[in-house]
Order: sequence, then structure tokens, then C-alpha cells
Amino acid sequence: MVTEKHFGCHYLWGLMLLAVFQVGCVDRGVVQVMRDYHFTPISPPQTHWQVGSVIQIDRRFPSAPTLFNSPSDSVVGPIIIRHNAPDVSRNHNEKLELSGGVSLPAKVQAQLALQHATQYSVVAGGNFIVVVPLDPYAKSVYPTLVPNPLPEHWINALDNDGLYYINEMWFAQSLEYKFYDSNGVQLKVSAPTAAAVDWSASADFSWSDDGSLVYHGADPICLGYKSRAIARTGADGHPTPQAAGKPTPAAVDAKVHK
Repeated sequence: MVTEKHFGCHYLWGLMLLAVFQVGCVDRGVVQVMRDYHFTPISPPQTHWQVGSVIQIDRRFPSAPTLFNSPSDSVVGPIIIRHNAPDVSRNHNEKLELSGGVSLPAKVQAQLALQHATQYSVVAGGNFIVVVPLDPYAKSVYPTLVPNPLPEHWINALDNDGLYYINEMWFAQSLEYKFYDSNGVQLKVSAPTAAAVDWSASADFSWSDDGSLVYHGADPICLGYKSRAIARTGADGHPTPQAAGKPTPAAVDAKVHK
């Protein structure tokens, strides 16, 4: 039998272990820490996405989901939960292939590759997580997102087990990208042409004199997401959001970097 005393001990041990893991995360970059917590990185990062959005996921390209429908702030805002993200490194130690992680649009990557860039690192500041609980979402948000009748692309996504809703999102208030050649040497790249900058947050990115790309926008920018399936249920086969997995635990003594 688990007594209240035993439960308290187990709970405290759990907090201590999570705190130890948090300390280890300080030396890990944001992409690795997101993966540790089972977030899928979004490439490129997005500012116009909203938790609770309905998406289609191609299992070959999970970092580039297709947005079907997104709730308004007035509908989803009252029910979302926001908490600090696990702490991440503020050093540019984690280098990633140019096409991986929370990378930039393909056109930008192509122009960077012409300047011999094959890797990048990114430091994210002001990290936080937004969660939408299933019950209030299914009751008051999801019904506003479902077209009637269902369009063909919704039906195709359902039939191929590719329809999902976003239940958690990892946001940052600022980003700094640096770029490297195949030997890991930092490059002083020049800004790509305006035609190559084609993602939602492009207006809030700027290039620094040392070739770094910096984001300091008015809106937080989404770096990763978690999703749950939407599946046909009941006799009528109506698409319904499913419950699966557990929300990311709130960080223990996590620092939100400003």
C-alpha cells in the first residue's frame, strides 16, 4: 500500500530527478532539449501558428506540417496554459545540418549553401510552452474549426491517418542563428536576397554585421510542437480529437531568458 508519506517521498524524488535533468539541459541546445521532451521542431519557425490548430502531418516530413485551420485568440486564449520551458544553453555549441532542426526556408538555405554554409547553430531566449487541455478544447474550440461538409483534403488526411491537432507549442521571444562551413568554422555570410525571405516572421529578422541572423519580433516565434490525432469515432464516423500522451511538465526553477 502506498501511504501519503511514501507518495510524498516519491513525488520529492521525482522533482529532484527532474531538477537534475534540468541542470544537464543548460548545456544542451534548444533543438536537442525540445527533442528530449518529445517536441517536433518546426522548419522554418512560425509566428502565425496557434495552439489548437488542425494540421496534416506527412510522416516523411514531420517538421513541415500543413496548416488546415487555426482558432482565433478570443476562442482559444481563455483555456490555454502557459508555463516556463526547460532551460537551454545560451552558447552556440550545438551545430546542426543546414536542412535540419528549426532551420530556415529552402530558398534561404540554397543561398547560404552558395556561401559554403553547411551547418548552423541557434540560441533561443525567452522560451515558454503553451498547452491546450483536451476537454475544453474538444468542447469549445475544435467544433469551430471543422468545416461542414468536410472538404476533400480533410477526408484524405483522415483516411490516411494524417489529421492532427496541436496540443503543445514551444515558443521563444528571440533567436540568434550562426552559420558554419563543413569544418565547423563560422562564416560571415551576406544576407540572402529579399525574394528568398518567404516565411511568416521574415519582417522581424535582421542580419548582423558578423553574419548572424537575429529574431527580435513583437510576437513570440514557434520552434516546435506536439500533436494528437483526429480520428473518426462513433456510428457516424465524425472526426474527433483524441487524448494521448502526457503534457510536458512545468520546468523546475526554469529561467525564462529575456
